[in-house]
Amino acid sequence: MSSRRSKNPYMGSHGQQIYDSEFNSKDYRQFATRQLLTGGDESQYSASQIQTRNQMISTTQNIETVNKGIRNTGFTLDSSYANIESNFENGEITWSLAAANSNNSLISVIAIKMLDGWFPRCLNFTPQETDTFFFREMQVRVAELSNNHGFRRFDSSSYHFSLNIDQLTSQAVRFYPKQDIIIFQSPLNSLDKITLSFSKPPLNKNFRIPRTRYNVRIYTVGFPPTGLHPVTNPALIYIEVLSNQGVLESDILPIGPATPPGIAIFFASATNSSGGNINKQNEQPLTDPNGCYLLESFDPALYGGRYFYSVDENFSASSMSNDMTGSIIVGKNRFAFDVIISELSNLANYLNPVMPLQ
Repeated sequence: MSSRRSKNPYMGSHGQQIYDSEFNSKDYRQFATRQLLTGGDESQYSASQIQTRNQMISTTQNIETVNKGIRNTGFTLDSSYANIESNFENGEITWSLAAANSNNSLISVIAIKMLDGWFPRCLNFTPQETDTFFFREMQVRVAELSNNHGFRRFDSSSYHFSLNIDQLTSQAVRFYPKQDIIIFQSPLNSLDKITLSFSKPPLNKNFRIPRTRYNVRIYTVGFPPTGLHPVTNPALIYIEVLSNQGVLESDILPIGPATPPGIAIFFASATNSSGGNINKQNEQPLTDPNGCYLLESFDPALYGGRYFYSVDENFSASSMSNDMTGSIIVGKNRFAFDVIISELSNLANYLNPVMPLQ
C-alpha cells in the first residue's frame, strides 16, 4: 500500500475538519482565497508583499463576519402628496420617504427600482414649442444620487431613468422604464426624501408639470368677493383657485374640448372661518371621497386675474358656512407610480451557503 495519503479537500492544514465552522458563514471561494493568501513560506516574499497580504486577510475576514441581506420597501409616489417645496413649474417633485416610513430614514440604500405608470399630458411653456412627448420618451433624475449612478450624456448632463412613452390620450400618457433598476456602486448612508426631475430630449430640458393640488377659497350664495363674483346659482358653490401657486388656466381646464359631466376634482381638505374642520352635515359633501365636478370656468381677464369655477355638489349651498378655505385635487393632473428601495440589512434574509457533503 502506498504510504502517500490523499489530501481531503475538506480538512484544514492540521487535519481539522473545516466544513462545519468555515462554511457556517463563509462560502468555499472566500475560504480558498484566504488559504492561498496565508499559504507558503513567508521568506519567499518581501516585507511589502507580506503587509499587503495581511491587509487583504484582515479585510476579507471583516467582510465575512457581517452577513448582509436585502430589505425592500415599496413607496407609491403620488403627486397628490408631494412636499410643499416641490417645484412643479420646473418639473421637480419631492416626496418625504421618512414620513411614509414611520418617520424613519432608509439606511444603507443599495438600489432603487422604478415601475411603470401614467403621467399627465403636459402643455408646453409656449405654443411655439413641440409637443412635450414628441420623442415618446422622458428622463428622470434623482437629485439625491450622484451622476455616477446614472446615464451619461455627451453634453455632460446625466439622468438615472429613461422612460418610454406610449398610449397617448388627450389627458395622460403611459410610461415604461427602459431599465427599471439602478444598483449603486456603494450604499447611500441614508435617504429620507426623494426628488425627481423630469426632462425631455433632445436637450434634456426640464418641462413644466401642472400641479395636482391647489389651495382654494370656497364661496356660497350671498358671500361673493365684492364686485367680482359671477351670477350665483343656489344649487352650486363656487371656488377660487388662489393665484399665488403659479396656476394657469390650462392647468385646471382639460386639454381640448371639455366633455360632460365636467372636470373631476376632490376636496382634500376644507375648513370653516373659525379654523375648524368641516363637521356640519350639510357641508360633508365637500369631503366626499367620490369627488365632484367643476361645471364652468370664468375668464380671469374679467375678474381681476382671479380664477373662479362653479362646483356641482347637488346640495343647497345657501345652508353652508361662509368664508371657507381648503384644497382640491385636480383629477386629470394626478399621477402616481411605485418605487422599490432596497436597503442592506444585517441578517434580514441572509442564507448560509450550502454545506459540502462529508
